[in-house]
Amino acid sequence: MEEKILGILGGMGSKSTAIFFNNIVDKTVAFSDNEHIKVLVFNNSKIPDRTTAILNDNHQPVLDEMIKSVKQLEYFGVDNVAVPCNTACFFLDEVQKHTKVHLINIVKETAKHIKSLHYIISSIQYFFFPIKTTARNRTSFLSLNRLEVL
Repeated sequence: MEEKILGILGGMGSKSTAIFFNNIVDKTVAFSDNEHIKVLVFNNSKIPDRTTAILNDNHQPVLDEMIKSVKQLEYFGVDNVAVPCNTACFFLDEVQKHTKVHLINIVKETAKHIKSLHYIISSIQYFFFPIKTTARNRTSFLSLNRLEVL
């Protein structure tokens, strides 16, 4: 079986793209250079500002450039594409419709991970509520403290 290739669609914060790639390298258990995963980084700094596009309800220029970029990564044989930009995740469902490559949505993946920690969160709630309380009281406490259990 051929080794998979991770694509990174960067440039929406070139520095965040570099940090993301460095984190992959630093957290990969590898004893030599050739044990690292294959990664192809496309740092497209020409993708228009995502926040401005959302606020002005003018998504198409961002979508067009993101779709074109993902298609280029797909052409080079990547299996998955990570997009290390929180705001860009707003557009990923639409971009996904234009490619067979799986797009990794960091916002959704983070939410899934937090949800998987439910047991830990429940333990933390118990720490805050050592006496028996109702779900409504716990929810009110969490809301007042700007905490949310997904």
